[in-house]
Amino acid sequence: MKANELRLGNWVKGSFLGELCKVTQLGHEKYSEYIGAKGDGFYGQNGFEPIPLTPEILVKAGFRQSISNEKVWVLKIGENNLMLKNDVAWFYWAGLSYPFKYLHQLQNLVYAIYGEELAIQL
Repeated sequence: MKANELRLGNWVKGSFLGELCKVTQLGHEKYSEYIGAKGDGFYGQNGFEPIPLTPEILVKAGFRQSISNEKVWVLKIGENNLMLKNDVAWFYWAGLSYPFKYLHQLQNLVYAIYGEELAIQL
């Protein structure tokens, strides 16, 4: 993963032991690609992997399965719905779609569109 794909607060997975961590630092005075992240009793530098979206991750992020189609996941944010199906997100109110597979991409998308952090605790 590259530092320019991430924002502070994004969740990532440590490559070595698979710890789930929140990004706490991006860049360094000498190394622009530096990534620092903290987990439960863990602090790591660089060497992180993206966290794939799974049904368990979606539930922890506040998504619910659609009643009419079990392959569709819905997150209500204010008056809007963010919907996911087969690694593609779309916005019910605007007809826009965006393909992605990883938690940090979902976090960044929610922040970019709604201006708020995705509430998730792993």
